[in-house]
Amino acid sequence: MPDQITLKRVLSLREALESLGANVIVQQQRLDADYLDDTREFQQFWQWARSAGYGELAQQFLPAAQVVEKAQVSCKFFTQKTTTSEFAVRFFNHAFSQQYQYSRSAQLQIQMTVARTPQPPPTKS
Repeated sequence: MPDQITLKRVLSLREALESLGANVIVQQQRLDADYLDDTREFQQFWQWARSAGYGELAQQFLPAAQVVEKAQVSCKFFTQKTTTSEFAVRFFNHAFSQQYQYSRSAQLQIQMTVARTPQPPPTKS
């Protein structure tokens, strides 16, 4: 039986978009932590390769940092409501009916871009 997800409250559209944007930052933090771990692990190999004279070759395997430069989030919402009413009168072999139908729809599309911006270096007081 699959796990059930229970929502304690419904997020507003603003909260949902802010949450998606914040997740880009969290993803970059994960990438940074993985890069630091890979670099620490590479140190042993690097020391061995340099001592064996393979420093230049080993440098080609140096872990590369991965950076999220830009993330685009796109949300589309579409709702439609249709109401139908009918009026009918029957009299012996004759019938009269009239039907009304009302339809209403709305569509919303939101696009958000989270871009990486360089921060100025901290200044010393």
